[in-house]
Amino acid sequence: MTEATPHLRPAPDAARFRLPSRHQPPARQVWTTVPTEWAELDEQELTALPPNSRRTLEAAPGLYVTLIKGPTGTWTLMNRQGISSRLLAGLRTAPRVPIDPDNAGVP
Repeated sequence: MTEATPHLRPAPDAARFRLPSRHQPPARQVWTTVPTEWAELDEQELTALPPNSRRTLEAAPGLYVTLIKGPTGTWTLMNRQGISSRLLAGLRTAPRVPIDPDNAGVP
């Protein structure tokens, strides 16, 4: 005698029950250099700038890099190597400012 196997229904796929995401990722802040504000700051002026200040540095003619001041007071490049204000004293830098600080252009 063969026993009939009961009919098994397939397990539901959880992805079918997930609501579609309506969350949009936050807009990325875009910064730009203010070219009319180029200045040579001394060590005290650079040290007095608040954390998260951004400056554009003209490292060589036509070569510009962005520096970000960290919470410990050191300036960093994209590779995150710390630079002290003493080493930046006398170099021409310009502030980095948000293009749209209030995200007014974001719908």
